[in-house]
Amino acid sequence: MSEKMHVDKEKVLDWLEFKFDRRIGTYINKNTNLPLTLFYDDEKDELCLLDQNKLPYEVSVWRTDDWKKGAAIGIGSMVTRGSQAIGVTGAYCVLLAAAKSKKSTKKRTVEQILAAAEKIKSARPTAVNLSWAVDRMCDAARNALKRAGDVYERLKQEADDIFVEDIFISRALAENGSRLIASGDVILTHCNAGSLATTYGGSALGAVEYAVSQGKDVKVISKETRPRSQGFKLTLWELMTAGVPVAGITDNMVASSFEKFGINRVLVGADRITKDGCVANKVGTNDIARMVAFYSVPFVVAASYSTLDMQHTGKEIPIEQRSYEEISMPYHYEALEKKKQGLIGPDALSFWPPPDRISDEMGKGKIVLYNPAFDVTDSRLISNIVLDLGIYRPERICTIDEKTISERISAIVARYSKAL
Repeated sequence: MSEKMHVDKEKVLDWLEFKFDRRIGTYINKNTNLPLTLFYDDEKDELCLLDQNKLPYEVSVWRTDDWKKGAAIGIGSMVTRGSQAIGVTGAYCVLLAAAKSKKSTKKRTVEQILAAAEKIKSARPTAVNLSWAVDRMCDAARNALKRAGDVYERLKQEADDIFVEDIFISRALAENGSRLIASGDVILTHCNAGSLATTYGGSALGAVEYAVSQGKDVKVISKETRPRSQGFKLTLWELMTAGVPVAGITDNMVASSFEKFGINRVLVGADRITKDGCVANKVGTNDIARMVAFYSVPFVVAASYSTLDMQHTGKEIPIEQRSYEEISMPYHYEALEKKKQGLIGPDALSFWPPPDRISDEMGKGKIVLYNPAFDVTDSRLISNIVLDLGIYRPERICTIDEKTISERISAIVARYSKAL
């Protein structure tokens, strides 16, 4: 966002009709009933995240004034998740680092910020938005060192600009995506690429929610998305709250659901889009893409421009390996419940597989639990990629340059700023 295009974030929230709910401790949208995914408490210098580890059972806010906790717990432990939300959270984590360094010299403050930034970026390596937002904050810190004025205040403005921009580009993305949605569509989605994955407004689901708000009759089929079940817990909760008709299916019901519900479109998000038009998204996305090729229905990806990685190809994307406990923990709870009910004896196993039998390599008497967080979908399987910048064929992603991005994002910010 240009230096001359700073926008008051409170005006943006008023424009979108948000009200602060003191009971929950966050802003709630009047029209969708959806909460703001994250915000920064200026008075307390605290990062406030909607705790998505507690959804759908409880709507509450997790707060911290510590950048290390913001990175390790807020991002790494998935209190917040989704590519855009992770990016904005990372920007505010840098701001927390600056807040802790206020008493240092200007040069020392910037040095501490840059050191913290490297650790923040490592919290979740696959989502390119995180490094994009943190690098932008680092550039602002370096520029602040060369100019008069307070480093913290300069970074505060930059983080708020990223926050506002994310809301604006989510709106533009939703409007672009809704152009591909017709009344009567039955859309299959995977994981959660909705408002919860952004500051507010969503990517893939944002397009659906916007289409519904415009009077289109749309239904959504949400895939469970094991092992963390974001599709079952987050997407079902979000669409139910927003009033969008939705059905939940488990991960092994995709093919039968095409016949049961008449699915005619697939719409998913992305954590990284490479220069060759390949897409990294929650593991299982590639499975769907290969399956829907059989049914000859459009496979559409929707994401913000900040997910673009013009330096790498799909084969070069680092894939994050998550903890095996994400897979095994439900069976632990099942064992405990069976013991409680007397269905198995008190000396029966409490964990499956037994932790001492879990190994990194397959071998006699050992079990490997493979748990990649993402997979990569080949560009040949993708019909369209919807960005806030516009709608692209995968092979045209390589034509997007920094000048195009700068001009179009500036135009988006200017267009929505006029509505405030």
